[in-house]
Amino acid sequence: MRAIPAGTTPFGSPASEPGRGSDEPVQADVRIERPFAIGVYEVTIAEWNGCVRDNACAKLGNWAKENPNPLIPATDISYEDAQAFLAWLTVKSGRTYRLPTEAEWEYASRGGAPTAFPWGDDIAPSQANYDHTARYRGSDTAPYRGYPESVNAYPANALGLNQMQGNVWEWTSGCTDQSCRMRVIRGGSFESAPDALRSANRFTVPPTKRRQDAGLRVVRDLDPDEIFAAS
Repeated sequence: MRAIPAGTTPFGSPASEPGRGSDEPVQADVRIERPFAIGVYEVTIAEWNGCVRDNACAKLGNWAKENPNPLIPATDISYEDAQAFLAWLTVKSGRTYRLPTEAEWEYASRGGAPTAFPWGDDIAPSQANYDHTARYRGSDTAPYRGYPESVNAYPANALGLNQMQGNVWEWTSGCTDQSCRMRVIRGGSFESAPDALRSANRFTVPPTKRRQDAGLRVVRDLDPDEIFAAS
């Protein structure tokens, strides 16, 4: 986990940003009032299997045949599956875990950068796991990988977090209406065109839908002594 201090983040995208979705707010500063801790990595298949062994999580499809590394992210996860994992982790650890809000996720993704991606307005195959055959603003291409890679396979962002962009979509607590009939995932995946990896990009999915390219990253609120240390 990485402690993220309270602060202000650009949220949303400029109207001129290539690939901008109609559901993305026009970029403006948003204040994150409380520091929080967020996973440095996406939850791995090895971590998910611990929940499965305790009969608290479903045994789901994974990419072990394509990539047997135990550090690949857990996938095929619905919002409801993610909540089951968080409940299990809360009991095991004695601390309350949850999904990030959309604002927290974008804050952690950007690391203060107002640009399309945390590293700038362009993207290259060496920076994230996405559909490398597709272009963004004339970007370089590479052969299609077609499966998730180890959660530490690409460089960390400015906050020390790995693969906020690409690899697997990450569930947030965000939803599109008061009944939360659709939930929001962020970050893009190994199957995504590069514009889906922009920090402001949003994608909505029913909470019961399991996607072979969706996983999660955990968040928890900091204890008072941790808040002081993170300030």
